[in-house]
Amino acid sequence: TSCKHFVAYSLEGAGGWPHPMRDSNRHNFDAVVTEQDLADTHLPMYRGCTESGAMGMMTAYNAVNGVPSCANGKLTNDLARGVWGFNGTVVTDCGAVSDLWLLRRYAATGKDAAEAALRGGTDVECGNTVKESATPEMADLMRVAVKRSFAVRFRLGEFDVRQPGHEAKVYDRASHASLAYEAAVQGTVLLKNSDGTLPLPLTGKVALAG
Repeated sequence: TSCKHFVAYSLEGAGGWPHPMRDSNRHNFDAVVTEQDLADTHLPMYRGCTESGAMGMMTAYNAVNGVPSCANGKLTNDLARGVWGFNGTVVTDCGAVSDLWLLRRYAATGKDAAEAALRGGTDVECGNTVKESATPEMADLMRVAVKRSFAVRFRLGEFDVRQPGHEAKVYDRASHASLAYEAAVQGTVLLKNSDGTLPLPLTGKVALAG
């Protein structure tokens, strides 16, 4: 199980919506969130995910209160690992580390971006910034990241000697497809738009409670 996207991630797609956030997107957005809102709204599901034994966590593209998620040691190292006891691998979304210097200007160079991500708790980068820009001075940071990554792979049995007879003998049967279909049907909820409530008008106010 992997917990994603950590945290306060709310812009999926090329641009923000509605105007005036049309120039914002998940690569440059800074989620300004109070400590209370983080604790009450954004963090509980991630805590539950980590405490249930998740071995992976993917950081979000966005920043949280000015610090990009892939370099946010306060959230990744101090909170998730230090308080919640997360003991898995932290991986970035693709291109997030290069965003640190090419887009956000949070780091001055690729080297600075690589170091910021490693210090911020990143173990695996989806991208090439760390690979291309890390220096020997980052060896200790790299060593920690590699150990954490391989520890998960060992726990998952990736390097175990394959035992004969453990391969699945039965797969892709009609009964499997039928069960998957039934699960999808049972999990679907349809709302009847009997009074023409939807789509909501662009003007007016809506109260959301829950």
